[in-house]
Amino acid sequence: MPDLWLANDPGVISGLMVWDGNHAWAQEGPALEMVSLVESELSAASRWDGWSLHVIVEGVTLPRMSHSPAKGGFGQIESIGALCYLAHRYMAELLPQDPSMRKGITLTMLQKIGWYYPSPDKHMIDAAKHLVVALLKKRIIKIEDLL
Repeated sequence: MPDLWLANDPGVISGLMVWDGNHAWAQEGPALEMVSLVESELSAASRWDGWSLHVIVEGVTLPRMSHSPAKGGFGQIESIGALCYLAHRYMAELLPQDPSMRKGITLTMLQKIGWYYPSPDKHMIDAAKHLVVALLKKRIIKIEDLL
């Protein structure tokens, strides 16, 4: 069964990494634009028979009363909430990930599999790292593939 994987590195400027098992692409931009891209991808893929959808979001734990809205009104927390909603709406598997989990994935590893996407704010790189972590956990790829 084919899979569509979408990994997001949230923030006022966010990164998105998309992989369908054969082709990968990444983009970086304002958070709301990246959430809209995720919705477009999920909407299209939900019409394809037999596809499994996976959304990887950075999980955060907020101390009580610590969140203030992002400048511009849409940032990390808002992105995560919107992505969780979209995963539910399109019946995608939601895979929250602690931000520290991506730390063991190096640029060299991303280069080896062709997923190194330089970007001004490094959010595409972080989104690619989130995707690699999820694929390793699901045993879709092996650590040996990255070394």
